[in-house]
Amino acid sequence: MRKLFLVSVIAMSLSLSQLFCTNPSTPPPKSDDDGVGIAAVTIAADYSSAGFQIVSTSEDSYTVSSNLINSLHTDLVVRAHGSGVYILERWGKDNIIKYDTKAKDNKVAYQQSLGVGLNIQDIAVVSETKAYISCYESAELIVFNPSTGTKTSTIDLSQFNAYAGTDSAEAYPFASALAVYGDNVYIACQRLKTVPTDWGSSFVPADTSVIAIVNWHTDEVVGSITLNKKNRGAMSVFGG
Repeated sequence: MRKLFLVSVIAMSLSLSQLFCTNPSTPPPKSDDDGVGIAAVTIAADYSSAGFQIVSTSEDSYTVSSNLINSLHTDLVVRAHGSGVYILERWGKDNIIKYDTKAKDNKVAYQQSLGVGLNIQDIAVVSETKAYISCYESAELIVFNPSTGTKTSTIDLSQFNAYAGTDSAEAYPFASALAVYGDNVYIACQRLKTVPTDWGSSFVPADTSVIAIVNWHTDEVVGSITLNKKNRGAMSVFGG
């Protein structure tokens, strides 16, 4: 029997029908292979509560697990690669959790701190031993080993800081979404500006956004793409 596992990180209680764009009584299309597929969904609403569940579907029904990880941070992003699901606990936490869907015991492989004040944003997994993690409030792209949960090195992205080389330069490029294609990893640099507020500080669109390009074989910055709009926040590879 073919099964598809849908992994969800939920920041408030939702009915199952709210998790799907299609009718929840209709199972998703069957896969062409007999392997296990992994899909990941993040749903956040009020940043005050969070839970981790797996929704598994056979040919004619859905099964929703109980909460699988307790005490999750409430600013989350989730990505899947192979049998691993990576949960990024972001602003104010800067932790990464790996949940191994194939492990018989100890499915939470690790919950690892990546530093302090980084405001991690996204992860792009290149292989079983190499991944990249972007940070909103750091000029460094983290090189990460997803098998061991360790930060192996960093890549300097300060040349892409907002207003770099001027008196108005920001301390970081506000790196957000990541995508891997061919030999490169693409990093969306929103290049915002920090502005003071009554509660501390906030960010507003400022410099023209760019996509920084890093060769994942050498970890060297090999180029950039200047975008027409500011504050771009998502990327996806399509058409091969």
